[in-house]
Amino acid sequence: MALLKPETIDGALVINIGGKKIKSVPSDVRIDAQVQSDFVSVRVAEGEINKRLSAFFDEDIRLVFMDKITRRFFNANGAKTSVSLADGVPISIVNTASLAELSKTLGYEVSIEQFRPNLVIEASAPWAEDRWRSIRVGNIILNLVKPINRCKIITLDHTTGKQTDAGIMRELIKSRRSGDKRVKGVLFGWAAVPENLARINVGDPVEILENGPPWSIIGN
Repeated sequence: MALLKPETIDGALVINIGGKKIKSVPSDVRIDAQVQSDFVSVRVAEGEINKRLSAFFDEDIRLVFMDKITRRFFNANGAKTSVSLADGVPISIVNTASLAELSKTLGYEVSIEQFRPNLVIEASAPWAEDRWRSIRVGNIILNLVKPINRCKIITLDHTTGKQTDAGIMRELIKSRRSGDKRVKGVLFGWAAVPENLARINVGDPVEILENGPPWSIIGN
């Protein structure tokens, strides 16, 4: 998966597979796709993309799209919110101070790309996000619903897919194990859902709207 490079060109999804850029658009064919325990009505991509993806993964693959008909919901702290085809929650947040603290402990700089966040917040206090419950970024309000438990993907080079840094996982096992059974495993970053739609820009101010008790962490 790390070797697939998606981008948007003239409003269309284009995926770079092995150096060849393949344009993908939705067809009129609909199927019910399963995402964890949810079954979601989606449109199958047309054209060459499915053949290319199937050959790349050596199994039958179909790329699908959400559209105006597609509906999927997530229960965020008792409130139902609309989400995409993400594993669970659409937005992952990483605090730069927490990344710096991890790098300091390891003795070398860890790249933010190892954690694949789609929102990076520059803060002064490491692990402050363990208390954040609601924040405003620019004109959008985000509710932080759960910490993100991490797997060995964070030890892989995102450009090659090969393991390059097992030390990250070893350190998180030592210092960032969840002490709350609602989310098990080692934790880094938080998952969030938006209350409203708005554009986020680099450099937008961040305001902490609500704090709560820190998530229970087991560590040295």
